Amino acid sequence: MKVKPISWLSRITLLGVAALLVSVAQGTSPIESTVSAIAGRLTEAFTPEELRGLTEETLRPFVKPAELRSLASEYWRFDVNVPVVVSVMRDANQTALPFWLEGAGFAKADLVVRNEYTTYEVWQRAYDAGSVGLGINGFDKHRPHYFVSVGAQDPDARLELTNFVPEDQQVFEMGVGASIYHDWPELVLSEVPEALEGQALLPTIRGRAREAHLIGAFRETAFPSAADPDQVLLTWNGDPRTSMAVQWRTSPSTERGFVCYREADAAADAPWSEVVASMRALDDPLIINERRVHRFTATLSGLKPGTAYAYRVGDPESERISDAATFQTAPATPEPFTFFFLSDTHNSPAAGALLDAALARDPDAAFALISGDLVGTGQYRDDWDNFFAYGAPFMARRPVMPSIGNHDAIDGLGADLYLAHFELPENGPASLAPQRTYAFEYGNAIFLMMDVTEPIAAQTSWIDAQLEQTSAKWNFAVMHFPPYFPEDSEAAIREAWIPVLDRHHVDFALAGHVHTYMRSHPMRGGECVASPAEGTTYLITISLDDGGAMPPKPDYAAVMKKPGVALYVRFRIEEARVVLDALDRDGNVFDMYTVERP
Repeated sequence: MKVKPISWLSRITLLGVAALLVSVAQGTSPIESTVSAIAGRLTEAFTPEELRGLTEETLRPFVKPAELRSLASEYWRFDVNVPVVVSVMRDANQTALPFWLEGAGFAKADLVVRNEYTTYEVWQRAYDAGSVGLGINGFDKHRPHYFVSVGAQDPDARLELTNFVPEDQQVFEMGVGASIYHDWPELVLSEVPEALEGQALLPTIRGRAREAHLIGAFRETAFPSAADPDQVLLTWNGDPRTSMAVQWRTSPSTERGFVCYREADAAADAPWSEVVASMRALDDPLIINERRVHRFTATLSGLKPGTAYAYRVGDPESERISDAATFQTAPATPEPFTFFFLSDTHNSPAAGALLDAALARDPDAAFALISGDLVGTGQYRDDWDNFFAYGAPFMARRPVMPSIGNHDAIDGLGADLYLAHFELPENGPASLAPQRTYAFEYGNAIFLMMDVTEPIAAQTSWIDAQLEQTSAKWNFAVMHFPPYFPEDSEAAIREAWIPVLDRHHVDFALAGHVHTYMRSHPMRGGECVASPAEGTTYLITISLDDGGAMPPKPDYAAVMKKPGVALYVRFRIEEARVVLDALDRDGNVFDMYTVERP
């Protein structure tokens, strides 16, 4: 990949360009309020069926002139200090030309740019020194998204690009080998015309195509909220021995929330303790039948270790309160325990059925881990509604501890809804937002939950410190992308994290993403070793009913299968032994493995 933001400083001044990635999270785009307002008018004017059949022709009358100007010029902005030519590279297969392109004075040039998958037309316009404002990629969520290059009209001029919107825009050098999407850096340009070589290249993220998505965008949730609480979820954001975090949902008609709790064996007339919950409103203007919901979170602290508690959530004063459920704190000192490991649940009912069957089979299980891709589209709140509806019986009784997958932060747009739904430890790397990467200990095991959608190298020293400081006997690293799998290269993870896992002898690295079950032989430094005492076991699972082709089994794989049905892995952690087996919802065993240690 040819990335030269530093060597260009002799010809281009990158003022205010400090971040590694473009940051376009939900709520930060200048287009968001415009699209939200248009969506509101459309939902008032059309039936659900008409909204699902929306076209650009039926949409445009509902866009006010000022909004159209905003969509045409405020989507992507920057200032230039000298006259320039701006080139917009758009996918030649995009059906609808972005509405603003010709109107803004751009003309199609006799040039093309290519990468491995896409041919891009080049549209150009000359600008005087000053502000450059570009428009949306379209109303239809077309990918690939366009990208931009900028060249001074005078080749001897010193070009300065400043005042970027979105902020933190990275600037590369235009040429073969350059990366154009921050959320897919491996995809690089394979053909660049000589006329564009050496220009300032402004990459983007593929997810920006969703920012003005209105055509084919309207959805309905199958599980709308009510005044009474639902989507009750347990997690930990503190010590599992003495705390529990509780989350739930209501309709906007409920504005207050409490957790009422007491020891499960208390007398029927024993008083309940109360903790006030914080509330966050979630707004998705593209959900036809329920745009807004309220999400509540409360943390119970000062609990007794190894104790069962009964709890209810809601507002006792208004009698909007859930039935009582129970949870169990971790024991004060390590005891044998069981947990479940899942991955790639993709808001599927199969995953909910899997959790129900797993808990029925092992009612004393302590918690579940999910290594990413909890939902199909992380920016769709209705996907999260499905995820919580299908997992409701389990999630109200046992904590669920997730890590972030690429679908949870799809196309580089960020994991805002994931973070809104889960209350997790804030003990991750200082350079990352809280709760994205975190660690927790249960019994004699530590679990490092890494975020593969954030910069990999930024998490390495934190992983090292966590493993250095812990006294836990068993070590688990959990991530969405597998470090080892054929035809799926994760070189950055192998380079940054594997030496640390090897140095501290992590016992298991748990992953998903490839929709296959695989357990490796014990490995160290990328090579198989004689026993688990010498290396790490890499384990991948799939908790979705999914079939299809599979690459050939590599030498490092002890077991590799395309199960076709959703699986979970049951871990039994003892003082000197870990036993795992992979099962489907009916209890059929796909794999068994034991690691023993003195």
